[in-house]
Amino acid sequence: MASLVFLAGPIAGRRFKLAAGEHVIGRRSDSQVFVPDMRVSRQHAKIVSDGEGWKLVDLGSNNGTFVNGNRVAGTIALHHEDEILIANNRIKIDVKATPSAPYESMRRATIIPGHSTSVIHSRAETDPGRAALMTSGLMSIGDQRELRLIERKLEALTQILHATAASDTPDALLEKIVGALLEVFPQAQHVGVLVSEEKHGELQIKVQKHRTGLVDEPLLVPGTIVSHVVSESRSVLLSESTVGEETIGRRMGAPLVYHGAHYGVVYVETKHSGFRQEDVDLLQSIATQAGLAIHAARVAAQLARRDQIERDLRMARQIQRSLLPAKPPEVTGLDFAVHYEPAHQIGGDFYDFIWHDPSHLGLCVGDVSGKAISAALYMARLTSELKSRAAIARTPARLLRRVNQEMVSLGDDGMFATLVYCMYDLEQRTITFTNAGHCLPLLRRDDHVFPLEAEKAHVQPLGVTPDMEAGEAKVQLHTGDMLIMVSDGIIEARDGKGNEYGLLRLQRRIKTARGGAEDIIKAILADVDTHTGGTAQSDDMTIVAMAIDARSARRKTTTFPGVEPPAEATEPTG
Repeated sequence: MASLVFLAGPIAGRRFKLAAGEHVIGRRSDSQVFVPDMRVSRQHAKIVSDGEGWKLVDLGSNNGTFVNGNRVAGTIALHHEDEILIANNRIKIDVKATPSAPYESMRRATIIPGHSTSVIHSRAETDPGRAALMTSGLMSIGDQRELRLIERKLEALTQILHATAASDTPDALLEKIVGALLEVFPQAQHVGVLVSEEKHGELQIKVQKHRTGLVDEPLLVPGTIVSHVVSESRSVLLSESTVGEETIGRRMGAPLVYHGAHYGVVYVETKHSGFRQEDVDLLQSIATQAGLAIHAARVAAQLARRDQIERDLRMARQIQRSLLPAKPPEVTGLDFAVHYEPAHQIGGDFYDFIWHDPSHLGLCVGDVSGKAISAALYMARLTSELKSRAAIARTPARLLRRVNQEMVSLGDDGMFATLVYCMYDLEQRTITFTNAGHCLPLLRRDDHVFPLEAEKAHVQPLGVTPDMEAGEAKVQLHTGDMLIMVSDGIIEARDGKGNEYGLLRLQRRIKTARGGAEDIIKAILADVDTHTGGTAQSDDMTIVAMAIDARSARRKTTTFPGVEPPAEATEPTG
């Protein structure tokens, strides 16, 4: 199984698994490897499997594609751990070889005759030589205690490592740590862990355990221990008596920290035998290792949650794309083109082509307030309402009034949508439009570009109030005319200094561009890219263009569901 691993860039840490076939890398939302970076071309490069390996093909990108520092010209073979550079996105190709048989790597080990005549064995705790050394007086009492402390630290470290390996969640790890503390401190009767909650940072008892397994009374942690441990990030022993020069206490605590991040406090108490200085030192060592383990467990849990969210977002993006038209309708005499590019995995923009009847085609572009899942769900409901009511609402104004009532009834506080809806009459070649707070549609005729605006055709956004009085306006179209509808992601695209692209510059670019609908959209996008100069895209971008062909829309070639298209339509005059 091969994968692409992003090492740097806006989606650093992401891994894309590569199945057989082609995988396009680009910033278009329908790319198999979606990269939300304005310096990445919409379809930048593709990775292809030829059955024997993987190859990279540059798709004529503006900024080029590099493999191991060399610019790709055409097609290049990829190998394990090759590094691909696209703008500032560093990507590693990970090709995991499947072993031909189990334990393949172990078979590569070779046993050779040894030349050493001595073998060193590890000594058990009951090694008589060690016991004799300690009781013979050859080691001082201090040395013996130091040795015991080192052994206990090693034993505690082993316990923590085992606990870490056996735990797949932070909570499970805490349970293991508490159990390990009871084993490391045989005199301890009650152990607890206070954890700083991730949301509000307050210390709360997360896990506690009594040596008998039954907690017959609540764990009472002295505030003195908590305050000293938290403020000084050091272990604390509450002294209650002294034996000679040595302090003895029944309660001690230590901080769970890692690189300055404070995760909580571990607390140990006993009712009878007291703790000594070496016990506090040992608890400090355990807490240090436990802090590292808790940090690793939390990071792993966060990565797992992020991976799940990203999987959900990818699925939501695919579902959202499926709700949008796969391609524009095919109508003789009309030339359509569409560009849809969300700024993130899921966008708030939408567009649609809706047949009211065989001779009336609706075109709409809209933008839902908010982002992510809530905007996508609202968009899905809105487009569904538009389609279901188009056949009975024969004008844009009536359609938007009815859809607005339905969206208000949803009761989604704060959610609304801007929308411009144009209905094209194939027989009369007229556009009837209503604009619900959206960007003005533009009409190019000859060498002029006109914004389609009329006071009676402007209404408030959908979903704001149930009492919406919607009006509409009509415009006669001629051969060679072109209608362009955009979302505010085009108008409000900003350069590095925060300057907007703007409606006037859009009109100028449309005026000077040549070619059909697809050519006009490409010219607009190239001009927007020039203006932004690589600045990250901050909003969704949608463009829908419709050109009136010189042949005129004399016959509809796309079938209307449930209705036979007219055999022939006369060309309108005027």
